[in-house]
Amino acid sequence: MFLLEPVLASDPEAATIWQPWTPPVRGCYDRYGGIELAPADITPETRFIGERLESLLQRGALVSSWPEDLGSASSRTGRTAVERILGHGAETVYNRVQLTIDGAPVAACIVLERVVDAIAGAPRAVQDADAWFARGGAGQRHFADLPASARPQLARHAAVLAYARARGGLTPIRSEDLGQPSAAEIRGMVRATWDREDGPLRRMIDRAAPRWTVPWRRAANEIAADDAHASAVAGAATIHSYSPSADYVVGDVLEHPSFGRGRVEALPDPGKISVRFAAGARTMVHRRPR
Repeated sequence: MFLLEPVLASDPEAATIWQPWTPPVRGCYDRYGGIELAPADITPETRFIGERLESLLQRGALVSSWPEDLGSASSRTGRTAVERILGHGAETVYNRVQLTIDGAPVAACIVLERVVDAIAGAPRAVQDADAWFARGGAGQRHFADLPASARPQLARHAAVLAYARARGGLTPIRSEDLGQPSAAEIRGMVRATWDREDGPLRRMIDRAAPRWTVPWRRAANEIAADDAHASAVAGAATIHSYSPSADYVVGDVLEHPSFGRGRVEALPDPGKISVRFAAGARTMVHRRPR
């Protein structure tokens, strides 16, 4: 979880673009817009972030219209400073709290750790810790002295930030995000994500492979395979006549007297080839002794 500030836009009618101004903090979503830190999540880095946010409150740089909800570490037993203040950021949605940093409005954002892993670990993902804080933004002003041990976490989330910016930018927590979504809503979000692109999040869903995704993933993969087949067959320079005694390799395009033109997709077993025809894939014999 982390807090956002808006990017100053020259066009007052333009949609708000948000940028992070606090470092990301790892924790468990508490279903009410905040996070809870497990003992393993309470590190020197999270203590530093909490103390800095507490200091910004005391100095008047971070201002809330509902200061009673923030209280203090002693008045909110069991919650660390970083939990209290990051969670309070969600109140800008749920209770219409006005929270500002250096006079600019603040919003809260949560990214699932599995999503971070998928995006940051993708090929060509750029993990640049210096890209997390915007130049001249509140993050650079107030967290320039962040411990070096926090940079790997910044770098991983910077890859997520770059991914989000290429797709419209970060989205703060919204009022409809309160509580636990239903199973149907979760399935709808997963399907929409999988349909949207052939990228790291789609591969993440494919690796997780929930049982309920099998029918539509299989159907989509069949369509993609058919499209690839049609393209490969149409562009083939050489067409082989099918013979059970011939030797084929993956990529060969052959002509079958009953099934038409097909392309060898795999060699599943010795003496067998998997060939995709317009009507679908078939397993056939090759290398049969004469």
